[in-house]
This record gives sequence, structure tokens and C-alpha cells, in this order.
Amino acid sequence: MPGLSTYSKTLDVADYPLIPEAVHIQNIKGVLGPAQFAADHQHRTWEYGLLLNALRENGAHSVLDVGGNGSAFAPAAAWVGMEVCQIDPSDCGRRIADHATRVGTPLSFIQKDFLSYNAKRKFDGVTCISVLEHIPEDIEFFEKLLSFVKKGGLLAITVDFHPDGVAKQAGHLRTYNNAAMLRFIDLAKKQGFEMFRGEYDYTYRGEDVFQYTFASLVMKKSG
Repeated sequence: MPGLSTYSKTLDVADYPLIPEAVHIQNIKGVLGPAQFAADHQHRTWEYGLLLNALRENGAHSVLDVGGNGSAFAPAAAWVGMEVCQIDPSDCGRRIADHATRVGTPLSFIQKDFLSYNAKRKFDGVTCISVLEHIPEDIEFFEKLLSFVKKGGLLAITVDFHPDGVAKQAGHLRTYNNAAMLRFIDLAKKQGFEMFRGEYDYTYRGEDVFQYTFASLVMKKSG
């Protein structure tokens, strides 16, 4: 079965059959049951599945998941053998502990603002899923994400996407458009990252949820 031509793209529902992890994500949501992350929507499966697929393809073992607020992504990654550390400023420790119990795998959690996180450890993968649109200092935040990736590791993120770049939902500061995604790519390349499998495709395919859609970016640190 052919896979995705690129991991850096806008949401396309035609991707679902090309992401084996999409079924895994749905199964994990079933395992988590009432403990599942409250801010869920139908296309979290695309976001989580695509990034998990990329991490597995690149052989990631250690993963730093930033701003997940106790989502299904971390238990899904832990289930397939990854060591996942979650960092988030919210008080989601009980939900994460419940996730760990339900999947039978330890899940580390640090309750802290990521911009104040100064650990020396680097990871095979750093993920940040639908978080940057909430962050006032999004460029500083993005560059800090890059700093925690090991050589040969991946940065894998998703963001809200719309061509006009305007926030569509309360609590969000912006959406991202093609120009904004290319800015992220340029910043990452200046820090020694390259596109992971293929280039990028930020074609706007229309709105899929909450009057906007989603985009992913997956880059590999050289070396």
C-alpha cells in the first residue's frame, strides 16, 4: 500500500487509508474511554496518526510531547513502545495517570510552562499538536521546540490552518497559512533541520472543523 508523499501538509481526508496508525489512534481512544481528552474532534486521528507514523518510520524511542494537555497521543505512542514525557502548564496530571493505568505503560508528566523548561535532555522526537495557535510568543516557542531534538531526530507539529491567518475560535490567537508555514521551515533549516520525506504541500482543501483546517510540519535534524 502506498504511503504519504509528504508529512508536511494540510489535512486531506484521503490520507486516512494511508496512515496505518489512524486505526491504532481510534483503538486507543476506545481504551481511554471517559478519560479521553475533552477537546477532541474527528480529525485528531489525522493529527496524531500522521505524527506517530513519522516517528515510527524514523525509529523514535524517546518523545517529548509539548502542550498536549493529556491527549490521546502520548498513550498511543507509549503503547507502541515509545518513552513519552509530556509537559504542559495545565493541571492534567490525574488524567495522564489514568491514561497510564488504562494502557498499562508509564507516562511521565511535568507541569510547567514550556518556555520555562530548561532540561538538558534531548529527544528522538519532539511533538507539539495544535498548540502554537494559543501561544503569544509562537516563534520563540517554535525555536525552543527545535532545541530539544537530537541529531537525526524529528520535530513533528500540527497547527490550525486557514489562508487568511485569522483566529477562528475563542482562545486561539491566529491560524497559520502558507507563508507562516514557510517561515517555520526557514527557521528550522537555519538550525540544521531538513524536510522529512518529501517537500511540503500546503494546499488549502477547505474547512473541516470550526471554520478552519489543520497543517502538519515534520522536519529532521541533520547529523
